[in-house]
Parts: sequence; C-alpha cells; structure tokens
Amino acid sequence: MSETKLQVNTNALVFNAKSIKRSLPSGVRACFVIKSDSYNHGLVEVARAIEADADYFGILDVKEGITLRKAGVTKPLLILSSFSKARLKDLKKHNLSQSVFSVEILKIIDEFSRRKKKDIGLHLKIDTGFNRLGIKQLAELEECLKIFKANKRLKFLGVYSHFSDADNKMSDFGGALVKQYNDFITFKNTIDFYGFENLIYHISNSAATERSIASPLFNLTFDMVRVGILLYGYKRFDESDILVLPALKLTAPVLEVKDVAAGECIGYNLAYQAKNDMRIAILDIGYANGYPRSASNVGYVLINDKRANIVGNISMSLMAVDITDIECKPLVDSAVLLGRDAESEITISDIAQWSGRLDYEILTTIGKGVKRVYV
Repeated sequence: MSETKLQVNTNALVFNAKSIKRSLPSGVRACFVIKSDSYNHGLVEVARAIEADADYFGILDVKEGITLRKAGVTKPLLILSSFSKARLKDLKKHNLSQSVFSVEILKIIDEFSRRKKKDIGLHLKIDTGFNRLGIKQLAELEECLKIFKANKRLKFLGVYSHFSDADNKMSDFGGALVKQYNDFITFKNTIDFYGFENLIYHISNSAATERSIASPLFNLTFDMVRVGILLYGYKRFDESDILVLPALKLTAPVLEVKDVAAGECIGYNLAYQAKNDMRIAILDIGYANGYPRSASNVGYVLINDKRANIVGNISMSLMAVDITDIECKPLVDSAVLLGRDAESEITISDIAQWSGRLDYEILTTIGKGVKRVYV
C-alpha cells in the first residue's frame, strides 16, 4: 500500500530555472525566490537543484539563510521581509544581505556595524505604492543615502521595490503599474545624483517578468528580476512565452471502498445526499494536510485517469470521492489530488478556483504534514 505523499520534481525546477534565464535580456540577473520553504517545495532541496542557474536567492529570514549556508549553498542570499536586531551578528557570519525598509532599521544596522566593525550587505527597499514595507518619501531616502555615505562598512548592494498589480491583464500597462515604475525611476535618479554606482536595481516579480518578455518595448527587468511562483511552474499569464512545468504532485491512497444507497448522506453535517445508489472511496488526506475544506462537493481528484468528484465535507484527515464509474481497489490504488495522472491533470489554479482561495495559498500549504519525495 502506498502512502500519502507530495512529490517534488527537481528536474522540472531545473528546467524552469533554465527557461527563465534564457528568456531574460542579456545581462539581467535572476533572483529565485525560495522563501517560506521554497513555496512548500523544500528550501534546501530547491536551492541545491537550481543553484547553478541562480544569481541570487530571495529568502524569508536569517534562519533560512543559516540553513542554506549549512547545506553548502554559496550564492548570494537576500532577506526580503524580515528583520531581527538580535540576529545582526549572523548577517556577517553567514554572508547574508539584509533588506532595509526604514530609516530606523538602517540606523540600527549602522550603529551595529560601527560598534562591531562588521561589513554588512544591504538592499534598500522602496515603497512605490504597495504601502507595505519600504522607504516611501524622498526625504527618507536622502537620510538613508547620507548614512550609507558616512559608513563604508555598510555595503550598499541594491535597490528594489515591488509591484502591487503586475498580474492584472497582460494588455494593461496603465494605472498603478506605470505609476510605480515611474516612482521607482524617480528614486533611482536621486540615488544616482548622490553618486552611488554599480547598484543592482530590481522591481519585477514573476508577473512583471512575463510582461517584460512579452512586450520588450515596456521592459521592467532593470538589473535583476525576482521570480517566485513562475519558478515552480505557474505562469501568471496564459499568453506568456516562458515555458515552465509544475513541479508538485500530491497523491493519497484509497483506504476503503463502500457502497452508499440512494438517500443516504456522506460526511459531516449531512452535506451530501446520494441521489442514486453509488460507490465511494475514502482517501487518506484532509484539510489538516492543507487541502482546502471549501473544495468540498465542488472539486475532484483523479483515480486511474478518471475524475472522481469530492462528495461530502472534507474531514481533518479524510475525504470521500465518487467512484461509481471507476474501477478502484482499496489499499492498492491512489488518487491524484494535484498534478498529472496519465492524460489528465489537476492544477493549483483548479484547486484555487474550487475553494475560492488564492493559488499562492494553495501552493504554500497543500500537502502539509505528508511525506515529501524528490524525484
């Protein structure tokens, strides 16, 4: 009998990294975003698989950075969205670059580098309209630039921002996208005026990267792109020219097969009533494993290359599917909940649509707590 498992295809990840790199304009670097356990694909395993094609890795925090360094990863690591005063010593020790998103943080790092005589690599984050992290006012920027000028131990490596609406229609190059781009240029011009050179400018996420490849006349790549979800095989635009392959496959064994008579109900809250006599399979997976309960009575799985509709409310560790017209053996067959089964496929977007959730949410949580297998 097989067990519930999340398969990660490292060959697909390598293919995607190479495909993305080939698509970029000459000289543009790739920062592959592997934060949050590489979007549920495995931090160390993904980094090792694609390091040869990475110029930078984008990570969540110091902890992820230390894990990667201990695993032998040598490429530059940029902490994107975390800051810990208590772990400043680890930035130098493990050669980690820190994002600076406020004057206050830069002052703390400045004081530490002077006191400890430590060089620290930094990227300055600019808020161009997302209203999340980042320097928002030119006066704040100038204060930061003066601090950089006064302390040579602060290694000013790059400047970046983040688009808030790049995954809107491919044809839409107006509104917030253009405003953020123009504001970023304004900040860049100020930095140039202060005489800083050889900085890495980056603003494009996966969606903006796809836009830039599709429409070279409106190129958003600057010196580097930060690619996350595209690396894992999920394009933001169907019309994108970048070829990528999904890397995840989630399977669960059939624990039991049973007959249900017309009129009987299945699962919690009597949420599904059989209209006719039917046969169901009980699968060894539920919402505790990251499969969204809101897909109950909406989604389907694949068993022997056929669709088996989810019936009844999904339980914490079990779910029922309709196999009335499917040959299925308990303790022998397995269901595919994500990925390909012969000629059929279930995508992250399918599950997101069934459950009314964001595809990023599904990608980063599905298969939680199950065995991860690398193939």
